[in-house]
Amino acid sequence: MARPIKKGNQFILKSQLLDGNASLFIQARIYDETFTEVSFSPITLAHVANGLYKDVSQQATIIGNYTVQYKVYSDAGLTTSAKKYGIIEEDIFVFDYDQLILAAIALRPTNPVLDTDARLNNLNTIPSLATTSQINTTQTTIIDSITSNTDDSDGRAV
Repeated sequence: MARPIKKGNQFILKSQLLDGNASLFIQARIYDETFTEVSFSPITLAHVANGLYKDVSQQATIIGNYTVQYKVYSDAGLTTSAKKYGIIEEDIFVFDYDQLILAAIALRPTNPVLDTDARLNNLNTIPSLATTSQINTTQTTIIDSITSNTDDSDGRAV
């Protein structure tokens, strides 16, 4: 599963060497959905502590799926591969909340639940597909259909 990063946040690149080796060098190469290397790639990660290498120098600006390949080197010139570690790969998904919300609204049912929570005011400006009256009528119809059914064994509502 891809690691999510919100558009506009730091494009966090990190790799943990389980043996804690702090004397190596890790270079990350980032590829977009067409497997084209992005403009700010490659990036050399800095050692943080206990074999954790990290870089946060780039910002996630373009939505999409990315593949990151981390290669470990034994020299600062990045010429001698530390074959013990191989190539470490991860998938990253850069997303945008606004686009995800709009996609969810486009897929919502024709009788949405209205929400007046102040934190969601921007969503309430989007035209509703049903009026409050239509929602109330549908709700009453559903409740009536549930409570009008009776159980044959005791005559009570189901």
